This record gives sequence, structure tokens and C-alpha cells, in this order.
Amino acid sequence: YVGQGIGEKWQFGDYSPAETAWRKSSEYAFAVTKMLALTRPAKFFGLFFDNSKLTTNVQGNLIDSDTGVRQDITTGKYHLETVTDSTTGEVTRYQTAGYQPFVVNYLIKNNLDPAVYYYTKMKNLNVQLAYKLGGFTDKDNLKVLTDSVSPGSTSGSQFIPDENYQIIFRTSNPVARYDYSGVLIEINTDVTADGSSLVGGYKIIGYNSLRPYFKYFKPLKNSNVSTIQVGNARATLSKNFSTIESVLTYGSVLSTPQDVVDFLTGYGKWLESQGFRFEKFSNELKEVLNWETSAKEFMYWTRQGWASGGAITLSPAGKGFEIETNNSTIGKLRNLLGEYTVLDAGGRTLGELSIST
Repeated sequence: YVGQGIGEKWQFGDYSPAETAWRKSSEYAFAVTKMLALTRPAKFFGLFFDNSKLTTNVQGNLIDSDTGVRQDITTGKYHLETVTDSTTGEVTRYQTAGYQPFVVNYLIKNNLDPAVYYYTKMKNLNVQLAYKLGGFTDKDNLKVLTDSVSPGSTSGSQFIPDENYQIIFRTSNPVARYDYSGVLIEINTDVTADGSSLVGGYKIIGYNSLRPYFKYFKPLKNSNVSTIQVGNARATLSKNFSTIESVLTYGSVLSTPQDVVDFLTGYGKWLESQGFRFEKFSNELKEVLNWETSAKEFMYWTRQGWASGGAITLSPAGKGFEIETNNSTIGKLRNLLGEYTVLDAGGRTLGELSIST
């Protein structure tokens, strides 16, 4: 026997005779259910849809013991709902735990059919926790009103307090992907099968580690061409190109300078079809920097007498380029693995402070 505090007043949680009697009554379960529904609505209505069938999987997630996945109100079992097997004619009546018995028994007490007023409504319930806006806003320019959800309510719409909702800036899932790579051209070092001589040609390499190939348009061979000539080296620049994509994998070898020029200009045309625009003007060269300029640069390089293994990197985007998009904006400069992939001519990462957009 402990006499300390015996003269104090009872407090909730002391299990006084009245509190103990109340806890043992049926009213207590209703009070706890109501309290949880009001204080923790999202967690309560999620976990107590039918907690008799909740179990934990190896990842620690709560799942339905019958289905092995999270409980779903559209396919779940409802208290006192009956289902008839179309083959055997056997009728199954379900019983659940959680808040469902309270709801169903309340409807039955009021002569309301649970199938109409509960099962069907729950299975067709659409929970929308967020709403998309058609522009930019903030809480200073937006007020949210609620509609009355009770047929017997006489009160009008109420403003939702600012602290009860959030405005989140959301970007959509990517609608397009843009890949750009400079072209590394190396004088081929491969030798013939007998090892007696070099194969010759020009090896084409790029910088895209996830997609090691170039897409380009092949030139149409006709008289609509222009000519570039550096010393004794000469090549033609086609003006018309196929609209069918061709693919050149990294490491492919092109036999002649003309083949390389055709590839470079065809690659430029393919990039332009994707929305790339190369329109920066070079004061040193007195011309626009594009892939035709790169083709001329390559032709000049072939006259320098480089030995096998010599290489040149070509890209008219050194001073920048533009991309035209339809109903979208450029997102992140990262690949599908989340890697930042802006590289210099040596394949080294360029810091974000080294570029501008």
C-alpha cells in the first residue's frame, strides 16, 4: 500500500474506477477510432482498412497477407460483403477488422445498404492529393476554398489556411533527350592481317559513354555541291541529304577524307533536325562556325603530314550553340545514370562554372 498522493484528484491515465469502466465498455473503441481518425487521418485510414490481414515483408513494408502487396481499396475485401463463385455457386461473406465494422454496422442500423453507400463508393474513390496549376504562383496570389462535404451542412465554403497546403514547383518527366558529342578523328593505326602495312583511313570516335555511336544523314550524290580545297586536297560539300537516319559506331574507319567530310556534314544535318543551331560567328575565320567549318578544318589538318595515331577533335560548339524545342525547356545536363556529362576535348568533366546557358 502506497499512500502518497492518495488525496489528489484523478487524472486521465490513472485508471480511476470511472475511467476503467469506460475503457472496458464498447464506447471506448468508438472513442479511440474517432480520435485516430481526427488526429492521424492519413495513417489511420491507410493502416486500419483491414489490419487483421496486415503483415510485414522482408523489406519491412506493410502488405496484405492474402495478396503479398499493399492493400488496395479498389480490390480489397469489405466487411460483410458477399461474393458468389460463378462456377460453384458458393457464397463467401467476408469479415474484416479496423474501422470497416463501425462504418458498415452504422449503415445497417440506419437501414442503408452498405453495397450502395460504402462498398461501391470506396472502390471508385479517387484520392487526389495534388492539383496542377497552369502557371507559376505563390501563396500571396492564391487562396484555396473548400466545398461542403456534408449534405446537411449549412456553412459555406471555407478558406484553407496557408500552413495547411504547399505549393511545389514540379517539372514533368523528360519528353525528349538531346545528345551532342564532338568528333575525334584519328589516323588509323590498324595493320593488315599479315602485319606488313597499315590499313589506312580515319578512325571516328566520340564522347558519349552510354550511346557509343553517331546518328547522321548520308549525302545525296548529285550536282548540288560546293567544293573546298586546301592545297592539293579537295572535297565536295553536299547540299542535299537523305532523311533516313544512319548510324556510325565509335571506332569505325572511313577510308578517304571525302568519306569523313560526308560524315561530318551529315552529322551536322542530323543535329539540326533535332533542333541544334550552330550560328556563332568567328571573327578570326570570318565565317559561321558549323559542321561545314569543321569539315574545312579537317581538310586543312590532313595536309599537315601527321603520322599514324595523330588525332584532331572537331566541334563547332566551342563558342556555344542553341537548341530549339517545342513546348518544353531544357532540364538537366545529365545522362540517364544521373551523371554530369559536359566534357572537354580530352574527355574531362567541365565544371558547371565553366559553362553558361
